[in-house]
Amino acid sequence: MVLTTAVASDEPVVVDLLNATFADSSILGAILRGSERAEERGLAVVLPADGEVRRLFDLVGAQSMISTFATLHDAFDWCSFDDESEGQEEPAGE
Repeated sequence: MVLTTAVASDEPVVVDLLNATFADSSILGAILRGSERAEERGLAVVLPADGEVRRLFDLVGAQSMISTFATLHDAFDWCSFDDESEGQEEPAGE
């Protein structure tokens, strides 16, 4: 799986779901496992403002477990924070 390979790298990972029209528990589970493995490097997820994918993440409260963002720009900015500063999580859709 691409996510497993990306998380195994020494770089932060951004999962772009902006154009996704469907996500189920297996996709959400893979992202949550990836986030755990990414640890300090981080894993950011870009979510659409509404739709099925957004509803799934809202339903399970995924935003409290992973860093989610409304835009790729915001996710990339979060990934590039330096070791001295803290990443700022921004709720998707805002």
